[in-house]
Amino acid sequence: CSDELDSPWLLARPVDYPLEPPALFSAKGRVELLVAPIENAFENVLEAYTYNKKPDWRYEEEWRITSFKRPGETGTVPDSPLNPLHFTKIYLGPLIESEDKAKILEVVNSDMPHTIVYDVEFGLNRKFIFSEIKNS
Repeated sequence: CSDELDSPWLLARPVDYPLEPPALFSAKGRVELLVAPIENAFENVLEAYTYNKKPDWRYEEEWRITSFKRPGETGTVPDSPLNPLHFTKIYLGPLIESEDKAKILEVVNSDMPHTIVYDVEFGLNRKFIFSEIKNS
């Protein structure tokens, strides 16, 4: 992410992979949620569900952003402009549909030639194998 590009990725936060789930997921945590002011309750639920995953997923080292529509925006999600320079690498998962892969490669080849694209597949040992797809 980049200040110069006014990147929405500057809002990203790392996901936590706690051994024990957040308190919200316990009976006591749910009771506290029920008596909390609505703004705090909403924020706590959003935080717990957005930024926590089971430790099995730690290898992803994932970062996430939560965002809402701003005044004047239409539709159901915010529309944050993305500069093609925001992307340097794209990883296409092992289950991607061939049509989706073709569309992504078309956009990369026409608008993002600086971006490296990788095919990702599972090896025999269940580890990921990354193969660079050369720009056409």
